[in-house]
Amino acid sequence: MTEDLWHFTRKDFAQDVFTALTQGPGFAFTLTGPRRSGKTSFLLKDIAPLAKAEGHQVVYVSFWTNSSPTDLLLAAIVESQENRHLPSRLSDVKSIVQRVSIAGLNLTLDIGPDGHHSAEDDIQVLDKILGEMADAKCPPILLLDEFQAAAETEQGPEFLAAFRSILDKRRDGLRSIFCGSSQIGMRRVFSDREAPFYRFATPVTLPPLGEDFVRHQMQAFHQTFRAEVSIADALDSFATLGANPAAFRSWLQARAFRPDITANDLLTEMQQDMVAQTRFDENWIELSPSRRAVLRIIAEGFDQLYGQEATTRLDAITGGKAPTTSERQAAFRLFRRRGLVQTLEKEIEILHPLVRDWILARPESEFHS
Repeated sequence: MTEDLWHFTRKDFAQDVFTALTQGPGFAFTLTGPRRSGKTSFLLKDIAPLAKAEGHQVVYVSFWTNSSPTDLLLAAIVESQENRHLPSRLSDVKSIVQRVSIAGLNLTLDIGPDGHHSAEDDIQVLDKILGEMADAKCPPILLLDEFQAAAETEQGPEFLAAFRSILDKRRDGLRSIFCGSSQIGMRRVFSDREAPFYRFATPVTLPPLGEDFVRHQMQAFHQTFRAEVSIADALDSFATLGANPAAFRSWLQARAFRPDITANDLLTEMQQDMVAQTRFDENWIELSPSRRAVLRIIAEGFDQLYGQEATTRLDAITGGKAPTTSERQAAFRLFRRRGLVQTLEKEIEILHPLVRDWILARPESEFHS
């Protein structure tokens, strides 16, 4: 496999996680971090190679779709077996799981002579497969990306309850890393006392990237392009982009093709383009100034939208025209319907970090009637 010039390996952290997962008392971890902060690359390019080098089967699946989470996981297991010798003890499973149905793949799942199957059938097949795969000496490692999204599907509650039971039975023979970009969504799955996965896994946070990452990317940049970028501009842009590696790489690439404008102007242009990709700027135009103000205090970290502190801040933002409690409630319901915010107990967060930063940068005039 060709080495990825741009991949910045978190070698030490990956080794610590892998060692703890395979040799420590823990059998499952949750890995959280903002969207596009490098979690998937960490799983696929840091953890997976370590595991495969030690003989572990690796199954990677992203739940970031509306497909059945059971089907997604079954498809990932089948894919992981394509270039791997299937142990003889899995021969009966192979006859059961002939094909897997998943959106985007031309496959179907056959169970029984009539070919029909239910969600319960799929769970039984998943249970059977993982039971046969389990190996206490060299446990397969499940890399479960955007796991909080599984809870949002129609089959989510049933899948989570069954999957927890499946993994519970095989703590010695399977290892799991649950990854998610929404901290509130992950807490809803793993910290809610009523949730099936309550306290199932040990939480781990992806370490933030710093100057060493920027210098590594600059080296890759100068090996790839003939353009010049100063380390000072790169460090400033990285900080402005919230230390987001994907956004920073986009800025670097754009810099190679846009030497005609300053680094700061390009940064501003990029931020606007990224918000436009989320189509949030269209939502913003439709919002009244008072509703924009409510979204602004959420971006600022207010969890209590109806108290005196929030009213004082809204007065300051709107020029003395803070929305009433009922108006704030209506605005909040609208934001939830449009998928702009999510909540866990008393916590509120704006789903997309770039949108949050964009809101915080809006001028005062956009909050005045």
